[in-house]
Amino acid sequence: MVDGAILDHLSVIALLLIVLIGLPHGALDGSIAMHLGAGRSFASVLQFLFLYLLCSVVVVLIWYKFSALSLSLFLLFQWCILAGVMRIQKQAYCFFYK
Repeated sequence: MVDGAILDHLSVIALLLIVLIGLPHGALDGSIAMHLGAGRSFASVLQFLFLYLLCSVVVVLIWYKFSALSLSLFLLFQWCILAGVMRIQKQAYCFFYK
């Protein structure tokens, strides 16, 4: 990266993907938290926001410091989620046709 905040093509593509996919995906977190009771009081809203931002900062710092490990753990986690979803869909599919 060059001084003056000039980004290379790969960085611009990554930022666009974050804005187009990541932000809308995370936009539901607040409404889900409110539905689950985080909006009962102003203090609970502040607590949720603090913990949410703290988790975000921790993830960014870990990703920055241990990039390869973070990517590996992220992909493993996503693989486990996909395997679980596929197992559930297979059971639902089999249950539907029994």
